[in-house]
Formats: sequence, structure tokens, C-alpha cells
Amino acid sequence: MHIQTNKIGSILDYANVMTYDMHGAWEATGPANLQSPIFNSPNDPMAPVPPGNGKYTVDSAVKAWLNGDSSYGIPGGFPANRLTVGYPLYYRGWSGVSAGANHGLYQPATGAAQGHPDSGSVPGVSFYKELTGFVDNPSMTFQDPITKGAYFYDGNTFWTGESAASIQAKADYQHCNGLAGAMVYSLEADPNNVLVNKIINATNGSASTCTGGTGTPSPTGSRSPSRSPSPSPTGTRTPTPTPTGTGGGGCTLPAWNASTAYVGGQQVSYVGHNWTAKWWTQGDIPGNNSQGVWTDNGPCGGGGGGGTGNCAGLFAWNSGTAYNGGQSVMYNGHKWTAKWWTQGDIPGNNSQNVWTDNGPC
Repeated sequence: MHIQTNKIGSILDYANVMTYDMHGAWEATGPANLQSPIFNSPNDPMAPVPPGNGKYTVDSAVKAWLNGDSSYGIPGGFPANRLTVGYPLYYRGWSGVSAGANHGLYQPATGAAQGHPDSGSVPGVSFYKELTGFVDNPSMTFQDPITKGAYFYDGNTFWTGESAASIQAKADYQHCNGLAGAMVYSLEADPNNVLVNKIINATNGSASTCTGGTGTPSPTGSRSPSRSPSPSPTGTRTPTPTPTGTGGGGCTLPAWNASTAYVGGQQVSYVGHNWTAKWWTQGDIPGNNSQGVWTDNGPCGGGGGGGTGNCAGLFAWNSGTAYNGGQSVMYNGHKWTAKWWTQGDIPGNNSQNVWTDNGPC
């Protein structure tokens, strides 16, 4: 079955991506691998998935929906702000795992870990509530620094699922890529909402840095995703190599740079104009890309706050309207641009500093 990712975005409110079950005890002798790695690792012994060269990660799944993957016939084109990522509330595991260099990660196993009754006594699978004392034990909890995936090891048994650190890393990924939010499977595995509350808080919070697959952070402006999906242009893009930009005369904002990753709300100058990113972007030339990633705030006026505030064609701000990052409104004689999803936040008068003042109309 092929999903037409470039067409269904216009008819769906949101899509839940099953970003887990990437490895488990069906790989009977291992190697013990991660159930939900966010990024790819050169250390991952998994064989590439034919006919392409990809391996299972959260990032590869999300980017296939957004940008497409020609190796697998996936067109991409699904709106980022309608896409969620999944968090498992259960764990997959192996037994007879040797320690190796990294507490069992990528090591061979003798078989599946022992199952438990509430999760069906299936070898290699257990709910969070069935593994208390193990997956909530700090001395047995580990996070791979490259993939950001979590795993748990006691010297023999290896479980993989979510930890507090992996939940935060996955929520950061949501924020930095302008995604709609989170989904979980399934609630009966966590009746006291230990993991669920961490997921909710991280999703409603913010990302301090945005990290790519190499683990190199790039600065972020502030929290970026919408709390709930609402129609807007599609999300991220496939980068196109371009020369480094130039701010132009009279511009005080940092000049756009083709190799820099920007998140929604960050501002740059390019060919004499100030621009605001609507969502995560890298390599998209302001004013010259098919996704419309950048909002043109007008010619540089010598100040660091934004453009000229041209209000032609803008609607007045309305407290009952939900706005996405990059949308502009008119309020109190000024043009304002939203940095991220917002509703009810008064331009120029809210603690989150949601709106960028682009100057008088």
C-alpha cells in the first residue's frame, strides 16, 4: 500500500506517525537495538532497507512524510503542522545480552526478554507499569548520545522504550521541525500517567536547542510548534545548495546563510530586506523557494526589530483566530508576524513574546 503523502494533507486534520517498533525481539538474537531512535547512527548495525539505503529512525520517517524519499516512492508534501510523532508506553527487550562497550547496545542476545501478564505474556514485550524498578531505575537507564534513543540494562536483560531524556529529545525534535505534537500507544500501559505527563509537559514546553543527526546544536529562537494542527503551508523542505546570502546595505539583522539551520520566528536579512522564518529551514533562499518558508518583512530600515510594517492586504488581529508561525496581522497601527502557533495572545502584550513587531503601517 502506498500513501499519497502529497495529497492527503488537504483532507486530514492530522496524521499520527508510528515512530516506534523499529526493533524488537522478532530479531531473535539481536543485536539489541533501539525501539525509537530519533536520528541515524554510524554505529547502528542494521542492514539498510531495500530498495534504498535507509535505516529506521524517527527522523527518516518524518522527513519522508514532509520532503519525500524517492528511494521508496514516497512523494512527501505533507504539512508539518499536521504531523505527530509517536511515543510507545511499552518496551521491547532481549535477554542474554553482553555488556560490550555501551551497556548492551548493539550487542548479540540469546533470546527475547521475559514477557509479563498484563501485556499478554508475550516474550520481548512489557508495559511500563510491569517494569517498575527496572526502566525507572537511574542506574539501569541510558541514552545513546547520537540517536537520542533510550535503553535500560541490568547486565543481562536489555529493554528499549522511552525515558525522561528520550521524551524530551523527541519533543525537542517536534518543536524544531514545527510538527503538530505527540501521540501515544497506549494508555493502559501507564495507568498512573508517569510517562504520559512527561510527554504532555515536554510537548507543551519548548526546545532550548535544535539538534541534527550529527548531534551539533543550532540556536533556537523559542518554542516553535502549534499545540494543535490548523491549516497552513507545508512544513520543511529538501535543501538546495546555494551561496551564502547577504544582508544588503542598512540591515542590522544577521545575514541569511545557506548552511545555517533556522527555526520558526528567527529573523535574518537578505538582499536589503528583513525576513522571518515560518518553520525550520536550511538552504531555502528568502523570497526564492517553492515552500514560501520566509516572510518578507520589508526593506531594512536600520533597526533590528523588523521591516517597514506594510499592512496592505492584512487582516486585523482577532483574539478568536488561531495563527501559525509566519502569519502576519495588523494591530494598533503596526504589522505583526507570529513566531509560532498562537491564539488569544495580544501582539505586543503577552509574556511569551509570540509576535514580532514589524513596524508601523
